[in-house]
Amino acid sequence: MKSHAAAISWTNTAGGNWSGAVNWSPNQVPGSADDAAITNGGSYTVTLDISVTVNSLVVGGNGGGLQSFTINGPTLSVVVAGTVNESGSLTLDGGLINGAGALTLNGTNAWNGGQFGSGGGVEVTAFGTLYIGTGNDHNMPGLVLNNLGTIIRTGGRIRGGSGGVVNNGGLWVEETDNVFNQDFGGASSQFINTGTYRKTTTGGTSTFESGFQLLNNGLVDAQTGTIEIVDGGGSGDGTWNADTNATCYFDSGYVMNDGSAFTGAGTNALNGGITFTGRFMSENLQWQSGAIGGDGTNVSGSTLYITTGNDHNMPGAVLNNLGTVIRTGGRVRSGGGGVVTNVGLWVEETDNVFNQDYGGTASQFINLGTYRKTTTTGASAFLSGFQLVNAGLVDAESGTIEISDGGGSGNGTWNAAANAVCDF
Repeated sequence: MKSHAAAISWTNTAGGNWSGAVNWSPNQVPGSADDAAITNGGSYTVTLDISVTVNSLVVGGNGGGLQSFTINGPTLSVVVAGTVNESGSLTLDGGLINGAGALTLNGTNAWNGGQFGSGGGVEVTAFGTLYIGTGNDHNMPGLVLNNLGTIIRTGGRIRGGSGGVVNNGGLWVEETDNVFNQDFGGASSQFINTGTYRKTTTGGTSTFESGFQLLNNGLVDAQTGTIEIVDGGGSGDGTWNADTNATCYFDSGYVMNDGSAFTGAGTNALNGGITFTGRFMSENLQWQSGAIGGDGTNVSGSTLYITTGNDHNMPGAVLNNLGTVIRTGGRVRSGGGGVVTNVGLWVEETDNVFNQDYGGTASQFINLGTYRKTTTTGASAFLSGFQLVNAGLVDAESGTIEISDGGGSGNGTWNAAANAVCDF
């Protein structure tokens, strides 16, 4: 029995169980006040076969070889009061690693199941890699996980809650179709991306479910499949890229801050509850359904597509177009003084309406650029309460542009090509 704190070092380079006193120098199993070190060179595995509490733990770093520290079993845990510094290999197969101290991962590590507790958090350094694998759950209630290196997930759910946070300043790679969820309840969890969050390999969906927010101020990169943001999904001013046949999909509740960008030959899809707070750039941003709010500006050289036969709602919203907007389907429904200011090019490729379904103060389409109808031969109509104020060019190349009663004003130009009509 020990009577005082000690520095205790692992000596068995053939590997073995933590509980074997003969494996340590001095020959005693580290206790709650002790500083444990597993730093001898070589390639071997230390298996945590009992639940332990230590003051601090160092894994790897001295001998230039690879050491592996394995925690397994659903009831096993290591509780650390100080810090865990790791430059070999840590594997968490089950159980719990927790404590007041921080866990620093420098080597190649695996999280195959179990739980990282809150404590002092976990950091993957610029020299570290963490693989999140197997179909098991990976639990992080209240945890702060900082990634400056590389994290690769190949399987299993990530279950947050109690305000858990992932700070991704490095590279996070999704090679699985799986979820981040809020199963542990409490304060919302967040994935704060200032680096790169990338989906690759699989063709299904990686989902941030309600309560686990993705705050993107870096690059979200869908190279395959779909990255889906469910309601209450966060905010950011970063870039969303969707490669060919890939999708970034927004259900609702996302705030696109000034400077947001949507790139790639794939699809960035808005499906309701999206708020813009400034400029955005788009190569292929598709407003497919639902509501947008706030005050957004589609910048010069950028194209916004309004697609599908669903309704597109903008009660009280301001949408400024300095680039190009192309509508191929669906009504635009406003009210509450909603305003579209078109300085660039707005193209109607559908027979549809702007209406005032939300009531209140009249809505306006203020045209300072070109509003053009083409492709279809029916009517594009501004219904009562949604005024067209034309100080630019209204250009009917096919079909009819119809202005209903109380339809606006202006000193602009109205052009009707052969067999086309501007109808007041």
